[in-house]
Amino acid sequence: MRTLAVFVLGLSVASAQELTVGGRFSLPLTRAFDPSQGTLSLAQPLSGSRSYDSEGQRLVAGPAMNVFFRRTRGLGIEIGALHQRLRFNGKEVQFIPIAPGVEGSRGRSWSTSASVWEFPLLLKYRIPAGAFRPYIVAGPSLSRVFDIGQSLECFDFVSPCRRGSPAGEPLELRRRAFLGLAIGAGVEFNRKHLVSFAPEVRYVHYGARHFEEPSGLIRSGDRRLLLMVGVNLGSRIP
Repeated sequence: MRTLAVFVLGLSVASAQELTVGGRFSLPLTRAFDPSQGTLSLAQPLSGSRSYDSEGQRLVAGPAMNVFFRRTRGLGIEIGALHQRLRFNGKEVQFIPIAPGVEGSRGRSWSTSASVWEFPLLLKYRIPAGAFRPYIVAGPSLSRVFDIGQSLECFDFVSPCRRGSPAGEPLELRRRAFLGLAIGAGVEFNRKHLVSFAPEVRYVHYGARHFEEPSGLIRSGDRRLLLMVGVNLGSRIP
């Protein structure tokens, strides 16, 4: 995907009529984690429970570049990168019989965070003239997890609290990277002084998840709907 993007970028710039660079600022209309999170009762002989909660950074943002070709009216490509920070928390408690009618407890809680970067490579068609130019986009989008961190805290009824960072990958991690398909539509306006603004609605379907707990208590989304605003600075190439 990276090699393909570099090749397409070089070829496109060489034959470009118009080149713009800027940023995308997005508000997700879907949750970063599916609403399947909840509490699981643990099996005997040790009674207890496991539960999760989650949070996702509301703003998804990153750079983008558009290239429109010389001999194809309104046809171009968009290459970009979108970043979102995710976090989820888990807790497990077990109740242990100590004596008849007496129970103690032990358990652990953990917090996991990660940066998710999405790299779209989109074919773009835009109405070639006018102050208001509707457009559509479609193409592959690579989703990749970076900077995964986890902190752990353990406790029981006789020992003090212990904290640390566990070795290895989180239990909930399923796939670090996968491809999805993105489609979107928007309108670009106000080309005066080489600045344009472009509100857009974009849908991305992955068919895979970065995180999923084995019992299904928590799992990251396999699709997302974004309400985006693009700000572009550009010029025509002689």
